[in-house]
Amino acid sequence: MATHGYLRRNLKLVSQGRPVTVIKAVAGTTEDYYGTLLGSCMSKSVLLARPHTFIVAEMKPFLEESGFSISKLGNLELLSTAIKGTSGAVISLAISSSIAESADIVFQQLRLTSPRTPVLFASMLGFDQARPALERIAKLVGMQATLAGVDSANDVTVQLGRQETFLYFNKDDLANPGRRPIAARLIQRHFR
Repeated sequence: MATHGYLRRNLKLVSQGRPVTVIKAVAGTTEDYYGTLLGSCMSKSVLLARPHTFIVAEMKPFLEESGFSISKLGNLELLSTAIKGTSGAVISLAISSSIAESADIVFQQLRLTSPRTPVLFASMLGFDQARPALERIAKLVGMQATLAGVDSANDVTVQLGRQETFLYFNKDDLANPGRRPIAARLIQRHFR
């Protein structure tokens, strides 16, 4: 039963977003149940901070296939609670969203609430078309952002996971069988 207490303490640490060492549980015991529960609590989660139809329909399954659990923000007032313990956030650049506030406002609020959280921006537009919006958002919060997309994968891998790196995907990045694996590698490195 010493293992039972160990797992209970680790579950508490995991719920606080702190790393723990996992021990292998013996099958068929109470400890096995807690070991399974601990493992499921340790999966990385991503917040859909500004959902859009494309984000929910295309990005959500992509992120789940990449090993992330997904939560969807209901309204901006809940951001400070929803972002805790997540590996990253996805913000849609689309004009419409289930969140009334613009991508600019959502990003500003995210930076105030959780300044180190890596962000993935997404929309239907190509990277070059989205670049002005990404640059505007970076300027709005007074940062020099590194803008990264699937085409710049080899040039930006060192910057992934950093708060000043804006990773960007569009629908084609996820739909194209040649680009999707590259996007998966980028997101794994960005949302560590």
